[in-house]
Amino acid sequence: MEFDFMAIFGIIKTAIGLASTPGGVAVVVVLLIAHRLIPNKIIRGIVGKCGRGLGTTITLGLGKWKWTKGFWNKWIEPLFIDLIENVPIWFFQSIIVGMKSDNPS
Repeated sequence: MEFDFMAIFGIIKTAIGLASTPGGVAVVVVLLIAHRLIPNKIIRGIVGKCGRGLGTTITLGLGKWKWTKGFWNKWIEPLFIDLIENVPIWFFQSIIVGMKSDNPS
């Protein structure tokens, strides 16, 4: 399997293009202001509450739906949870560790 540099270049080019639009600039400005004014504890509380609500909605909806209730809790949910815990969470934690690697402890 070869590493596709052109695909990565295309993704970076698209991200830069989106960030250079007025909406992208506005998002960056709002995030910078929010980072300075809102404590992390409040942001984590809001994000956590939204995440728990979404997770509850997904599991209750799929656990009661007649087409999925027979196998959601036994098969799909454990695999889905494992996938979320192992792939994106570890990926973003690793990015943060890499970004902090040049900061003195």
